[in-house]
Amino acid sequence: MINRILSNIKSRGIASPSIILVVSSVVGQGVTMSALPLITRLYSPEDFGTLAIYAAVLTLLLSFSSLKYELAVTIPSSDSEAAGLVLGACLILVSTCLTCLVIVIGLDISSVNLLAGISNKYLYMIPIGLFGAGLYQLMTYWQIRKHGFFLIGKTRLVQSLSMVGCQVGMGFLTGGAMGLLVGDTVGRSAGGLQMAKGFFLQNKTDYRQNWRRIYIVLRRYVDFPKFSTWSTFASSLGMQMPT
Repeated sequence: MINRILSNIKSRGIASPSIILVVSSVVGQGVTMSALPLITRLYSPEDFGTLAIYAAVLTLLLSFSSLKYELAVTIPSSDSEAAGLVLGACLILVSTCLTCLVIVIGLDISSVNLLAGISNKYLYMIPIGLFGAGLYQLMTYWQIRKHGFFLIGKTRLVQSLSMVGCQVGMGFLTGGAMGLLVGDTVGRSAGGLQMAKGFFLQNKTDYRQNWRRIYIVLRRYVDFPKFSTWSTFASSLGMQMPT
């Protein structure tokens, strides 16, 4: 169905990048909005409050997930250098998620409730969601570089369908805030692994780059972590602050 929608746009000769992305976003939002009446009956206001806290924390952490190196992926003149950036950013993303997991385990063991209104058991979803959302964010910039707008549009539709499907399914089966968190995590992550697989297949030689080459590329674009990371964090923090 998803392929058919986007293929029809493509076959009509109107498949400009902007139209593909707009149509996929509109259809995806339509799917989400149409499911809201059902989802609001499956979950309580407290469950949605937990989801709001989880989403706010995840949004803030995404500012540091790959230190905004994804913004530089479209800049290098050679695909080899850009692939090195992606690989370096992937390593940073994995390190960030592992650090986050260690912190969550420490909070759970010490029984410290860092986030009022959200149980420590839900915190384990944060590193998982951070990895999925960070990977999707990173691979989206690679696809922009490769003009893979059709794939980006497809994954946006998949994200909406996956999120709604998980939240409705778990709402009927188990209920509780975990269903909303799992659905949100799956929705943010959907498509990231598919794009990552395509990246590694396209760069079979480049992903074997040695550590020194990756380090050199990361140093070349070090201004992105220096400036974009903190400006993005400040902007996200301003949007998440209570009014």
